[in-house]
Amino acid sequence: MLSAKKRCSNKKQGNHEWSPDLAAVGTELSYWLILKRNHKIHVSEETLEAYRLRARLPAHSMLEGKELNKEIRLARKGLESIRKSAFEHRQSWLESLAISNDVARGKDPTRSRTLKQLISREEWRRGYRSCQELIGTNTGSGLREVHVPSNSEEEPSNTVQSWKSITSPPEIIKYIMSQNNVQFSQAKDTPLADTTLGKIIGKNGDSEAAKQILDGTFNPEHQISEVIRFIQKCKKDPRIQTFHQEVTIPMFKNAFGGLSEKKSSSNSGRHIGHYKAAP
Repeated sequence: MLSAKKRCSNKKQGNHEWSPDLAAVGTELSYWLILKRNHKIHVSEETLEAYRLRARLPAHSMLEGKELNKEIRLARKGLESIRKSAFEHRQSWLESLAISNDVARGKDPTRSRTLKQLISREEWRRGYRSCQELIGTNTGSGLREVHVPSNSEEEPSNTVQSWKSITSPPEIIKYIMSQNNVQFSQAKDTPLADTTLGKIIGKNGDSEAAKQILDGTFNPEHQISEVIRFIQKCKKDPRIQTFHQEVTIPMFKNAFGGLSEKKSSSNSGRHIGHYKAAP
């Protein structure tokens, strides 16, 4: 399953507004490039014919050498030209699409709201895509920019008046590490954190002091009343018995066998299908 996952290509969104004109000129360039490749590595007739039809070419070409390279250059220029006016080409296509849709439904194109709705959806889609590009989720490239106070002595907050943009990856990492250190260290001075009591109990709670707290024999000397009450509340209830549970392979299969692979999985990369196939 992991091998199959690696073979699957990531879906990528184009950098230009799609239109039939853009698709046609792009396919034409692909056709000429495949035809050139065919002179070195054999390409099936079915593949060449499929690209020719998509490129709207009248017949299969037999060009070679300089003439073929000339067609490739012309196709590339045509593609570049379409890309520069991709938005206008898409708008024109949407207008013709709306008009043909209204005519098919017997509506008056001049009074129909179909075109207005299409344009509204396009604006929404374009705005959403812009937001994706700004936060870096559209390309999968991660964080590309952070804003920090212009005055290095100021702490980031809503009261900061002047900010500067950081785009250098090493500088971004430095500022993120610094801010994480501040954010995740806010509780370091609390009684059970980076203090004498916290060190006695231990990070994993498996020290002798932790056992004494559960037994109710720990002596919280020199602690404030709130901490003393908290430690006393941590005493283990004598009615609670130790629970032992062994998960066997049949139990594991039964637990995951009934789950759908559509079920949400964690960000660890372990899909529900991995657990279903594990035993």
